[in-house]
Amino acid sequence: MAGVDSVVGLRGAAGRHGGRAPESGRVDLHRDARLRPRRYLEWLSRTAEDDRRVLAVVILAAVANFGVLWAFVYGTHRQAAPAAYASLDLRAHSFLADVPLHDVWVARLPGGGPGRTILDVQRLFSERGPDDVCPAIAVLAGVRYVLGQLFGWDDERFDVPAASYVHRLTEADRSHALDEPGDHLWAFRSIYSFEREAVGEIINGTVHAFLAVALDRTENGYVLFLAIYVKPVSGFTPTYMSLIDPFRRLFVYPWLLENLERDWSRRWGAAAGESPVRSSRSDG
Repeated sequence: MAGVDSVVGLRGAAGRHGGRAPESGRVDLHRDARLRPRRYLEWLSRTAEDDRRVLAVVILAAVANFGVLWAFVYGTHRQAAPAAYASLDLRAHSFLADVPLHDVWVARLPGGGPGRTILDVQRLFSERGPDDVCPAIAVLAGVRYVLGQLFGWDDERFDVPAASYVHRLTEADRSHALDEPGDHLWAFRSIYSFEREAVGEIINGTVHAFLAVALDRTENGYVLFLAIYVKPVSGFTPTYMSLIDPFRRLFVYPWLLENLERDWSRRWGAAAGESPVRSSRSDG
């Protein structure tokens, strides 16, 4: 219950201390209605790690409830059946064999002609600037950034070289790679990029997550799979993922894939005589 006390203030404790904050140095948020943001940050920095974690859960849960409500009213998913992804012949399956698969997403890319690679897909994403992000995702990213700064989730101490899976690359992997490890793979750090697949990772105080991207040729063009793997870094990881999943599934990946389909169709689908595709529902 110490965490709850740190979130809602120590009103009872202050009363027992004659109206003053306890000697522990914590601030009674209820007593001082004029508390400035700087003083709040000072209080937060003095709060124990467990208490800050509880506060983070409270904040994320409050926003997650909005996401669940949005899903009930408006939500559609673009998730794919994991079996469809698993059936592909990919290095990622063995490379990430010890990491749980969290979910799989799909985008249908008509036309394109022969010889398209993962680099073509990455190029489409890179052509979109920061101003192209939808407002909802911009707000969510801002909230995540602030929480990361407050609770130290993005401290460099978590992203140590020894934890990276780049050390699993074989000489054969490196000989087939189209780029060098460490390049950007969207929001992830690239481990490898082959012609038809790529894997990137991100390591912080909440997760060690991997993005596997696979481009599969079809009769009408291509299908792009985005697979998310999550390796826990602490007991907080499952809670964190359950809280951010509504936003990932309702905003981030649907927006990302819809824009990819639109940009692909404008670049290559329309040139092949196909009209831009519409947003599709779940494959599985």
